[in-house]
Amino acid sequence: MRSTFQGLETSLRALHAQQAALQTTGQNVANANTAGYTRQRANLQATSPYPSGGMNSPQIAGTIGTGVEASSIERIRDQYLDAQYRSGEAQVGYADMESSILKTVEAIMNDQEGTGLSGAMDEFWSSLQDLSINPNDEGIKTVVREKAVSLTDTFHYLNSALTTAQKDLQAEVDGAKDDINSIAAQIADLNQKIGELEPSGYLPNDLYDQRDLLVDKLSSYMDIKVECTSSGSGANRAAAGIYTIKVAGNSEALVQGNIANKVETVSNGSELEIQVNGTTVSPTGSFQSLIHNFGTDQSIYKTTIDQLDQLALTLATEFNNIHGNGYKQDGEKGSDFFMFSSENASSTITLSDDIMKSTDNIAVGADGNKKSDGGNAAKLAELLNPNVGNGTIRSAYSEIIGEIGVKVQNANRLKENSENVRDLLSTKRDSVSSVSLDEEMTNMIKFQHAYNAAARSMTVMDEMLDRIINNMGVVGR
Repeated sequence: MRSTFQGLETSLRALHAQQAALQTTGQNVANANTAGYTRQRANLQATSPYPSGGMNSPQIAGTIGTGVEASSIERIRDQYLDAQYRSGEAQVGYADMESSILKTVEAIMNDQEGTGLSGAMDEFWSSLQDLSINPNDEGIKTVVREKAVSLTDTFHYLNSALTTAQKDLQAEVDGAKDDINSIAAQIADLNQKIGELEPSGYLPNDLYDQRDLLVDKLSSYMDIKVECTSSGSGANRAAAGIYTIKVAGNSEALVQGNIANKVETVSNGSELEIQVNGTTVSPTGSFQSLIHNFGTDQSIYKTTIDQLDQLALTLATEFNNIHGNGYKQDGEKGSDFFMFSSENASSTITLSDDIMKSTDNIAVGADGNKKSDGGNAAKLAELLNPNVGNGTIRSAYSEIIGEIGVKVQNANRLKENSENVRDLLSTKRDSVSSVSLDEEMTNMIKFQHAYNAAARSMTVMDEMLDRIINNMGVVGR
């Protein structure tokens, strides 16, 4: 037979369950603006009815409910949306780093105000034009030499600035590597704590949120794959389990249980590689962009320096050829105007000792028998003529600048597209996992009314029991 006091117990269970739901709603409201917080839900479940099935169970018309309980308080997450968002975050990390590095190169090579290499070539060309008109003017010869020095200094500056900017990435590579390893260690530590709590039936939601926030941060450095495994047979069905984190496209685990394998950067002789536990990996993300632009031959810095070297080599070689076929004021053949190393011309190009010693060694004339001949100076000027089309030194430099500009535009476009996709995925994920104050206020009212109704039900049961205890079986009243 059902207990006389069962009604009180049923009402009490209802009070406890609705109170748990209200407290969960209050927790959601309190953390509406907390970074990484996932909204929680109290799962209400009917308790076992009376009587339970069995040979000795009483024969009654049907089972009678015994109330409700909050079986668990779980986070509302969608693992599929999490995986999509993290993949999108890796794409944004890569595109953002590429865009930032390319903008640095563009700023170094900036020629818009005429202060860069094109401005130096224009001034050198203009001085040669003047010299072709006034071949015996010592002042103009001095200007030609000074403008040539300015041109070589500009080559030196660009080479040095690009080399320094690339070397500065070393600190960013080391910082990113340390950050990745620190995050991995923190995730492994949280796995340890979660693994100790879950088998006892607990749902450490705050630890889950801390871990997922770290995984999101890690995904900006590299594209990762998250696998979940159960922490034991005693775990609640809503338990998130233990994370194993692998670099996307690779089987090597960065984090496995409470063990974190370190990310290392290793040189293979000519280039840097990313390795996890001794295995080379190639993840998308900001870390891959840093490695690509710091330690590979395809780096935008290395490519641009190589182009500058080729430009300086071509300029110096062709200029020397023309200059060597001309004649100095004394009628002798011209010598080399520039000195350089063929392997790194942009950093080594200088004026020859003869030119630095005396401007009389500039081969101005095309005919050794004419005293006022500026024909060779005109040929030298033509080599740097900005008004001549393809095939000149200027057009070659314009191609370098144009190529950098196109790369910057493409990188900005990729960054914008990646951010749009990531933001869309973030919105979809937030629609599932983030706190909606409107929804929480609605739930609060719903649970409050349910709590009030349960309290009223308990009052009714109390009045009924009072009637039985105090007013039944009293004879003579």
